[in-house]
Amino acid sequence: MTLKRRLTVVVTLVMAATMAGFGWFLVRTTRSELTAQLSNAVVNAARDARRPAPRTGSPGQANRVPPQTETGAAGGRRVARLLFEANGELVDYQASGFPDQPDPRVKLPQIGSPEQQQMVDRLVVRPAEDGTIRYLVMTRVVQIDRVRFDAISMESADRTVQRLRLFAILSGALATLAASLATAFTMGRTLRPVEEMVSISERIASGDLTARTTATQPNSEIGRLGAALNRMLATIEDAISERDGKELELRQFIADASHELRTPITVVQGYSDLYRSGALEDQTQLDKAMERIESQAARMSRLVTDLLLLANLERPDFITRRPTDLVVLAKDSVSEFELFTDGYEVTLKALGPVVADVDGERIRQVFDNLLRNVSEHTQPGTKVTVEVTSEVTGEGKADPSPEGKSTIGAVIVTVNDSGPGIPSEDCKHLFQRFWRANPAKTLAPGSSGLGLAIAESIISAHNGHIGVRSSDAEGTTFTITLPVRQPSPHFTGA
Repeated sequence: MTLKRRLTVVVTLVMAATMAGFGWFLVRTTRSELTAQLSNAVVNAARDARRPAPRTGSPGQANRVPPQTETGAAGGRRVARLLFEANGELVDYQASGFPDQPDPRVKLPQIGSPEQQQMVDRLVVRPAEDGTIRYLVMTRVVQIDRVRFDAISMESADRTVQRLRLFAILSGALATLAASLATAFTMGRTLRPVEEMVSISERIASGDLTARTTATQPNSEIGRLGAALNRMLATIEDAISERDGKELELRQFIADASHELRTPITVVQGYSDLYRSGALEDQTQLDKAMERIESQAARMSRLVTDLLLLANLERPDFITRRPTDLVVLAKDSVSEFELFTDGYEVTLKALGPVVADVDGERIRQVFDNLLRNVSEHTQPGTKVTVEVTSEVTGEGKADPSPEGKSTIGAVIVTVNDSGPGIPSEDCKHLFQRFWRANPAKTLAPGSSGLGLAIAESIISAHNGHIGVRSSDAEGTTFTITLPVRQPSPHFTGA
């Protein structure tokens, strides 16, 4: 059974029970009120019991109706009166009703019987002799063991209660039916977005990740559920797209690595085949072949080393941080670059020691890769500027000092060269593994094609950021931003 049907059935049952209870209460209250009014009337009539009853005439002659009674109904009587001797002889009878249409006589127990004696000074409901109506009877003992019965017809009250009961049944049934129809209609409109969500879920299960709900009324529960579902679906779609992108990137990376390894392997294998076939008889040719084999082996070694480094950088425990002066690292990297590279004018700018919590060996590798990138893509005579500065970014909670506060700073390292600018479209791909602007261009000697990718991975492992901007007027500038203090393992703040 669907939710809509279950709710409709529940509302119908609750409404039916409520209307039944209300009808029962209404009928019971009305009957009690009418019975109380009749009781007052018959009790007031019974107070006249001390008045001497006429003894003239026979019981048949005593069946008379005065033109005006204590009820005030001209020509009719509301309360019937019967007076019996102790031996059961009826000495007076005044019927209720009108002279031409008297009410049937009330059925009374035998005078002197236990049942009759229990009725004395009590209000008792008795049927008429013909069973058509009921009476409310008050019994008194008067005038030396005479028994007087005052009876009032309950026909009007019973008829009123019967009509009220019928009205309660019909109105309750109509109200229940209306509530059921209204509930079904309302739940149909309310649950329509839920049905749409079920349909959307089925589409998503079949592979359509672009499906979204169109639930309106964002302030309602269904609207908030639809909005939350859309956000969840967007997150799932982004995660799957990211996973697919990483898988594609991984496949591309494997293909690129295979391609880069294939060239040196082919060279080594080719020279080996030449040597085995006896084609390298001359010592000069043999020395040249061994030199090429050694060069390609070194290239493969660097490539494998860089690939292993990239894999290790994915491990959170690979980076070992300790307070390190980045100015010293930059100075050593610049000195080595000047020693092994001719024709470049390198300037180091630093106002003083800049200490950060980093892995010094890896950060030094980043500096070396950036400077090597300059030598590979620019001509001798290019001016290179390396600048190391620090700035305070605000107060943080990552590594509290004994005083309870710690100032989180940032180290900014820029490497600028005055060479030709890099197209903005190419800048977006500089940190991709094995990427090159011209696919036909071979790698520079000693390069694995992973230098900038390694630099970006090392900086990311330090919770830092590396970016690039380039133009023909200003040259190319790589900017590294590193936090002075790394977040502690227990840091959960923003």
